[in-house]
Amino acid sequence: MASGTAEPPRGTTVRPPTPAEVRAGLPAEFLERLKDTLNVTDAQLASVVGIPRQTLVRRRVGGVLRRHEGDRAATVARVFNAALSYFDGNREHALEWLKHPHPALSGETPETPLEHADTATGATAVLDLIGRLEHGIPT
Repeated sequence: MASGTAEPPRGTTVRPPTPAEVRAGLPAEFLERLKDTLNVTDAQLASVVGIPRQTLVRRRVGGVLRRHEGDRAATVARVFNAALSYFDGNREHALEWLKHPHPALSGETPETPLEHADTATGATAVLDLIGRLEHGIPT
């Protein structure tokens, strides 16, 4: 690297939990790690994970996510990890891409990849889009 050039910030992937961990109930701290990693508000996290904001607050107190909540959070982590990989570990670029509308995901209302990933079907579409981009397939 040339002197005077800054290395782009590198991100760390979020280790997706195993199915057994999801079934047993993920610790609520997983949501906090995901929130910090994605640099989102409580409301944004609750929306993408698909749980009401008040439920998010209760889970923090109760300490354990229900199976469907943990599964959704794990899916969002996989979407982040795929974006991070596509951008060669550059967290800033991955987050910028996840938070800006993408034409391939737009219906009547443009959606960001992160918004689109709020359902299993949407997350699959985002992961498919990343795969197409990685392989140079037009979107």
